[in-house]
Amino acid sequence: MKKEIIISVLFAVMIAVSFVNIAQLSKLTTELTRDAELAADAAQIEDWTAAEEHATRAFRIWKDHSAYTQLVLRHGVIEQGENAIIGLLTDIYSRDKGRVLGSAEAVRRSMESIATVEQVRIGSVL
Repeated sequence: MKKEIIISVLFAVMIAVSFVNIAQLSKLTTELTRDAELAADAAQIEDWTAAEEHATRAFRIWKDHSAYTQLVLRHGVIEQGENAIIGLLTDIYSRDKGRVLGSAEAVRRSMESIATVEQVRIGSVL
């Protein structure tokens, strides 16, 4: 009986940690998506300073969370997210409004993919 209780407690802890992880990733991806969208909006009105500020903020947030993302995400996913943000910055630096829109969409899709893949599902628990 003691084994079953220990296993049950460990299972409950793992589920709780999964939900904390999901909440953290959701917050991170929401922030990054918002900044990418704000950067794209600023670029469309040719406010390149604001666009750069938002994109730089997104990159800084991504880098500040790198230890966490390396712990919970696959290397390819981390590279994809970082490359999308760098692409956004690059297009802002080149002052290309059309490409900024595409890059912001790439950031959004990358963050959406991270948030979706890391969800707890019955199949992944059982």
